[in-house]
Amino acid sequence: MTAFVQINGFVVGVKGAARVIDEPGMLMSRSVAATLRKHRRAIKTGVRIDTVPLTEADAEMLEGLILGLGYSFHFDSDLYSALTGLGPNAGYAGVLSDTSPMVGTRSLYLTSGQAVGWSTGFTGDYSIMAWCKHDSDGWTVRHRAYVYDADAASGVQYKNSAVVTEGVGYFTMASGLLTMLAKDVGGSAAACNYDDLVVVPYKLDAETIAWHYNGGTPFAFPDLPRLSVTGDVFKSATPKTMIGNVGEQPYVHGNLGSFAANNRSLSIELFEV
Repeated sequence: MTAFVQINGFVVGVKGAARVIDEPGMLMSRSVAATLRKHRRAIKTGVRIDTVPLTEADAEMLEGLILGLGYSFHFDSDLYSALTGLGPNAGYAGVLSDTSPMVGTRSLYLTSGQAVGWSTGFTGDYSIMAWCKHDSDGWTVRHRAYVYDADAASGVQYKNSAVVTEGVGYFTMASGLLTMLAKDVGGSAAACNYDDLVVVPYKLDAETIAWHYNGGTPFAFPDLPRLSVTGDVFKSATPKTMIGNVGEQPYVHGNLGSFAANNRSLSIELFEV
């Protein structure tokens, strides 16, 4: 049985009825002579939902996913964020490599002792994901993620979507400065490649990390906050690429039941790209 609505691997608990809207759209193109002409007609699908009360972490993650908060680095042409243009701090020593990237056309290559850093400004909760390839190993078994909980002042490390306690430390974050280090499988300084780096100011959950590891999308986060949405709410099981808006529903005392006071419901609108 599939979820009713699932966004980038996260199963959304829906309150009440979801409204699906199929709206006709006319796609246009301009000819070389700059005259506007019809290209093709299409039906675009949208969905409006209200969520059940969510934990603060889940609400922040959904808001962040839909609004496209954070940074993504594809390492295809430069070391700048595809979402925001954030560039590396001065003094970095990494280079782009054309040799067998995980996704796209290039990856970031660091030799032993090298590091690259970005001033993200994130000093609360954050999550980091990237593919890592060691000189003696391949990409397919080296997906790394780290999720930091500021309230607990501790983090959870993932390898291939499973929680691990290796203490390897491929990523460090201090006062908002993200640093990527050259490490081997055991954590010693050694040459390695990174690809498809993501850093966001909220806690990714295990479902979403597993979805990305299992190939939910070619890039973890594309240049725009496009979402992969599936579920029984649609007639087809084919994932839909969508963009969206999100807002908070007002609290109504007594409706939260046993939920904690800081749980909140979201109103979400999603529209097919």
